[in-house]
Amino acid sequence: PGHPQALEELVRVYLAQGKKEELSQLLRRQIELVGKQDSETAAAVERALYAKWIDLVENELHQPDQAASLYKAMLQRDPQSMTALSALLQHQKRAGDTAKVLATLGQIAEHAPTSLLRGDALLRLAELREEGSAKPQDVDELYEQALQALPMPSAQATHAALGRLRAVMQQRKYDKLPEVLE
Repeated sequence: PGHPQALEELVRVYLAQGKKEELSQLLRRQIELVGKQDSETAAAVERALYAKWIDLVENELHQPDQAASLYKAMLQRDPQSMTALSALLQHQKRAGDTAKVLATLGQIAEHAPTSLLRGDALLRLAELREEGSAKPQDVDELYEQALQALPMPSAQATHAALGRLRAVMQQRKYDKLPEVLE
C-alpha cells in the first residue's frame, strides 16, 4: 500500500476515466492500510496520501466541507501540520466562522516553525480580536507578542506597533507610550 509510482499511475488512470469517487475510496483504503504500519516512512506516506485525497475531494469532487473534515483528521494524526492548519484556516475564513478562525490562528502561532510565521499568525489574531471588540489589554498582549516575533524593520512589525499603540490608547495607559513608541 502507498507505493508512490503505482499510485501515481492509478490516479492518472482513474482521473482519465472520470472515476473520481472510486479514486477517493482507493485513497481512503490506502490511508487505512498505511496507518496500521508504525514507522517514520509510513507516516510520511500517510501524509502524502492525505494530501492527494484532500486535493481530489476539494478540487475534483468540489466538496470543501469534506476536505475540511479530512484536514481535521490529518491534524488529529499530526497537530503541527502547517499544511493542514493553513488549509483549514482558509476553509474557515470562506465559511465566515470567526471563532474557528481565531482558534486555528492560535494553533498556527503555537506550532509555527519560524518566528516570521508565528508573528504573522499573532498579528492576524490580534487584528481579529481587535475587530471583535476584545479587551484592549488582550489585544495589546497579542500585538506585543507579534512584535517580538516579527523581523524589524518590516511592514508587518510597523502594523503590529500601530495596533499596539491603538490598544494602549484604548486602555488609557499613557505610561506605556514610551515603550510602545520605541
